[in-house]
Amino acid sequence: MEHPALDARTAGPRPCATGGDRAQEFDLLFEASMDAVLWVGPGGIILRANDAACQLLARPAARLLGMSARDLIAPRDIRARSLIEQCRLQGQATGELTVLRADGTPVDVQVRMSRYARAGESHGFVLLRRSTEAAQPVAGLAHDLPHLAPSLAHGLRAPLGTLAGFAKALERALGDDAPPRSRHYVARILAAVGQLENRVEAVLSFARAAHAPLAAGPVDLSAAAHRILRDLQLRELDRIVSVQVQAGICTEGDPRLLRIVLENLLGNAWKFTRRRAEASISFTAAPAPDGSTVYQVRDNGAGFDMAHAGKLFLDFQRLHSQTEFPGTGIGLANVRRIIARHGGRVWAESAPGQGASFFFTIGAGAAVRAANDCEDCRRGPVPLRDQASA
Repeated sequence: MEHPALDARTAGPRPCATGGDRAQEFDLLFEASMDAVLWVGPGGIILRANDAACQLLARPAARLLGMSARDLIAPRDIRARSLIEQCRLQGQATGELTVLRADGTPVDVQVRMSRYARAGESHGFVLLRRSTEAAQPVAGLAHDLPHLAPSLAHGLRAPLGTLAGFAKALERALGDDAPPRSRHYVARILAAVGQLENRVEAVLSFARAAHAPLAAGPVDLSAAAHRILRDLQLRELDRIVSVQVQAGICTEGDPRLLRIVLENLLGNAWKFTRRRAEASISFTAAPAPDGSTVYQVRDNGAGFDMAHAGKLFLDFQRLHSQTEFPGTGIGLANVRRIIARHGGRVWAESAPGQGASFFFTIGAGAAVRAANDCEDCRRGPVPLRDQASA
């Protein structure tokens, strides 16, 4: 007698295939996966589940079919909304969640979501893996990363400094009459050293963003934005930039980490408007229909093609060449990590040559809690139209 879960599972719908062989290959891959795999249809309804999913969730396939995948997520897990929205906007999302087994036991998992359109409707796959299993091979390294990163940075800075010193000495020894090719080689060495030094700093910032303990408290984001933009202006006094910062934008979170978020977003806006004769940058906040607050950094700079938006918040991924706009490719990845640790999400809208808007949220209720402790928060944000440009 066949197992009822197997009967329900194999009787379920399958993705379209060009032939029987391809459908059979899909079945084999789907069932052979060591990860829990859910195939979901419109509304997140589970259409099919493999054996690993049944075991992880302690439910037979017959019970999983027809359920909403959202019903498997622990009710208080505020990370779910961010991942689902990211998948909707970018077609895929990766992160961590807590799911519930049939008896209510919580299980921490790593999750990868992907989305595709079929017959005009949204379908997708959800892959789940126990966090403990995924992290076991590198658990010691992850635990020690906050301590390892400074040690690694210190160890790399000495040889990099030596390389730079000898390259500069060689440059002086060559003199003005040296062949152009020789001077070019030295310049390339110095440029490579500079890039490596930037990567070392990026590793340090990654460690701080991903592993530094959170120290929650009221944060005046408007005041932080003013200070950051003032510092940027002092570094480039020859630039003319119209700056607007909405007053009274406050929330609750880690002040140091949220400052890193604004430093990256406002710093990018400053960098990518460099070629504008009349640059403009704004930082605003507005309520969303779900009751949360959406914070926005907007500029009229170079912008980017939304077709590549999926790379935007990944480590060491850049949408512009190093010669156009220098950078390490770690800043927005750190923004994503910090916002995720605050229970929010981050996304962007742009077009080439049309500037960019970066949006982020912070966990529900944070602004309300902050208002109890922050005078500016009690007054609330001042509409931007009532303010003069800085």
